[in-house]
Amino acid sequence: MKCQKCGATLASGHLYCDICGAEYQIVPDFEPEIEKSIAESLFDISTSLKEKDKDVKSTDRKSLKDRKVPSFTLILAIVFIFAAFLFLGISKYKNGTFYKNKQAMEAVQISDYYKASQIYHDIRKKNNQDAYWYIKEAEVKMMLGEEDVAYNLALSALELPQNSEYAYEFLFSYLEEQKNYIKLMEYLKRCEYEHLREKYWEFLCVVPRPSYESGTYNEAIEISFDKEYLGNIYYTLDGTQPTKNSQKYEESIKIGNGNHILNVVYENPYNFLGDAETFEYQIISDTPMAPIVSVSSGNYVHGTLIEVAVETGTRVFYTTDLTSPTMESLEYTQPIPMPLGESNFNFIAISEKGNESDITQRNFMLNLKTGITLEEAEIKIVQKLIATGHILDKNGAIQDRYGVFRYFYKYPISETEIDYYVFEEHYLENQINNPLQNFYAVDVLYGNVYKLISDGEGNFTRVEF
Repeated sequence: MKCQKCGATLASGHLYCDICGAEYQIVPDFEPEIEKSIAESLFDISTSLKEKDKDVKSTDRKSLKDRKVPSFTLILAIVFIFAAFLFLGISKYKNGTFYKNKQAMEAVQISDYYKASQIYHDIRKKNNQDAYWYIKEAEVKMMLGEEDVAYNLALSALELPQNSEYAYEFLFSYLEEQKNYIKLMEYLKRCEYEHLREKYWEFLCVVPRPSYESGTYNEAIEISFDKEYLGNIYYTLDGTQPTKNSQKYEESIKIGNGNHILNVVYENPYNFLGDAETFEYQIISDTPMAPIVSVSSGNYVHGTLIEVAVETGTRVFYTTDLTSPTMESLEYTQPIPMPLGESNFNFIAISEKGNESDITQRNFMLNLKTGITLEEAEIKIVQKLIATGHILDKNGAIQDRYGVFRYFYKYPISETEIDYYVFEEHYLENQINNPLQNFYAVDVLYGNVYKLISDGEGNFTRVEF
C-alpha cells in the first residue's frame, strides 16, 4: 500500500508512514459511479473556492489569520460532502440487489428461510422482468413448505423476457418429483431451450434416431437405435401403426431386398406412449439378408414358437447340431416349437440365384415348471385312450388289426402361459413306423389330456374328449 501523503510504500502492520510520519487513512470502497460522482463534485467545489480566495487576495490585503479562513472553510466543506456521499453510497449499496442477495444467502445458511423469503420478495418486485429472482424466491418458499406458492411463482416466470429457462428447470424438477408426468410433458413441449429438452427427452416420448435414415441402399441393413433409453421401442413392418402389443425392439431390425415401411413408437419409463414415426427403405441387393428370428437367445420357462421371417425370393434352411446349414439341411416352412432343455439353431437364407446370407444363430435353454415327467404324460394319454375305447390296452393294441398305436413326444407348447407336452400318434406294424399326424397334449402340471387339431401351419386348437 502507498502513503497518501508522500507516496512511499507502507510497511505491513504499520499505522504511520516511516518516511513522512503521516497517519495511514483507510478509505472505504465505493461503487464506481458513486466514486466518480464524489470526485467530480469535490473538484468543482475546490475550484470555486480557490477562485473566490484568489479574488479576495487581489482586492483586499488582510491579516494572515483572515486569509486562512477560506482554507478552513474549504476543508469543512470537503469533509461534509465526503461524509454525505459516503452515507449515500453505503445506503445505495445496502439497498442494491447484490447486497440483498448476499443477505438472503446468509439467511438461508442459518435456516432463516422466512427472512430470506422476504428479501427475495423485495428483490423480485424491483426486478419483475427477470425470472431468476422469481425462482430464488420459489426455492425458499419450498424450504418453508409453501409448495403451491413456489409452483405459482414458477408459472408466473415462464413468460418473462429474462432467464425463463430457470422457471422451466424448476418446474421440470418439481413435477418429476411429484410424479406429475402429464403436466411435465405439457410444459416440456412448450420449452424452447434445447439443453432442457435433451435433459428431459424421455418425457417427450420421442423415437430415438435410427442408425439408418429413410432412403435407398445397395445392401441389406440392420437398423438399431443407439441412444440410451429406459423405456421401450415398438415397431411394425406391415404398414400398421405400432402399439404396446407390437413387436418390441430388442435387437437390430434387419431389412432386406424390396421396399419396406418401418413404423416406430417410443414408450417412456412411465408408460406413456409417444407419436409414431415412419421410415421408408428401398433395398436393392443380390445378397439376401440374414434370417430374422422372432425370439432371442436365452433361458425360457414356457413353451415358445421359433418363427423366422423369410425374405421374398429366398428359402431358409436350418440345423440343430451346430453345423452350418446348406440347401441339404432342414427347410423352414412353419414355426418351430422350442425343444426342451438346451438347443442350438443355425439359420441361413439362400436366394433363387444361389446367393447365401450370413448365418443367424440362436441358443436356447427351455426349463418348464412341471408336475409330471414325459413318461408319466405318455401313460396319461394311454389311460385316456383306453377309457375312450380308442385302444384296447397299455400296449396300444387295436381291435381287428395286427399293429399297435404308440405315442411319441414331439415338443412343448404354451397357451396363456400354461404348458403342454405334445405327443404324436404312430402306427407300428411289421417293424414299420407310420406317423399319423394325430396329436395329443398333456398339461405338464396336472396331467390333463387333450386332443389337438392342427391347421397345418404349426398352430393347434386344444379339444377335450
